[in-house]
Amino acid sequence: MKKKLILIGIAILVVLLTTWTIWGNVTVGITHYTVLSEKIPAAFNHYRISVVSDLHNAHFGKNNGNIVSLIEKQKPDMIAITGDLVDSSKTNIEIAESLIQRLVKIAPCYYVTGNHEAWIGEKYQELEKTLIDAGVIVLHDESMELAKNNETILLAGLDDPDFTDRDSSIQKSILKTKLEEMHLTGEYCVLLSHRPETFSAYVSENKRTCAWRAVPIALYWRNCCAESRLFPEI
Repeated sequence: MKKKLILIGIAILVVLLTTWTIWGNVTVGITHYTVLSEKIPAAFNHYRISVVSDLHNAHFGKNNGNIVSLIEKQKPDMIAITGDLVDSSKTNIEIAESLIQRLVKIAPCYYVTGNHEAWIGEKYQELEKTLIDAGVIVLHDESMELAKNNETILLAGLDDPDFTDRDSSIQKSILKTKLEEMHLTGEYCVLLSHRPETFSAYVSENKRTCAWRAVPIALYWRNCCAESRLFPEI
């Protein structure tokens, strides 16, 4: 009897895990964040950034209409795509292209790579060309200025460390080195990265230089959409 109950318990657990996995692959969630900093210029008050991450070639409604509708409702000033747009085990660039073609019509789009982009080998070049042709700005360990009403902030983007080395024990140091070599200035900086587990590297580099202040945006949740709003501190 006890053995039977254990087997039933295991079966229920398997069903729950399977249901959770399926649900996670067919739904998308949205989380809102508000960022306050005295470094944010007044022109960027209420500036909205929609962040899309870890879609893994999934479909959310016809032509990804569900996720497009969610983002449209946020009325973002920009869209940040923080990696794993495709899945290395079932890479479909056409699905990614279809979504991107709709997102660039909502707001300017900026992109950094994730580990799955590093894992698809030569196909990544095809994906990047598709993104650039659609009007997406791809950031490879570099920064650029975002301008609004004659005021600016920096937008920086890190390539996924798997492009350099897949050894997880050294990836934090890889990202710290990349940040050091970017020589970020005293302007407020929005940092895009796929790796939240190396958050301490972004923070320590920020403190070490004392030259820039950043809000790191690093998401690694499947089917994730987030909206960040920037506010100057008063």
